[in-house]
Amino acid sequence: MFQGRKTYIAALITLVLGVLAEADWVKVVEDPRGGLGMIGVSLLMVVMRFVTQKTTVKAAEQAPPPDSAG
Repeated sequence: MFQGRKTYIAALITLVLGVLAEADWVKVVEDPRGGLGMIGVSLLMVVMRFVTQKTTVKAAEQAPPPDSAG
């Protein structure tokens, strides 16, 4: 039903950490721009998972059925 849920969960955790780092946790990250990087990485993870899932599903739908003679 929900393919790639582990990737989405990892991206969501990274996104939340990025928002927290931008909000007030500069000392934890030790870089004022660290939160923006974490947000960017999490969004990239979601986009990449979405794209790879679409292409994998499309390839599976277009592939000929497996030969059952074995």
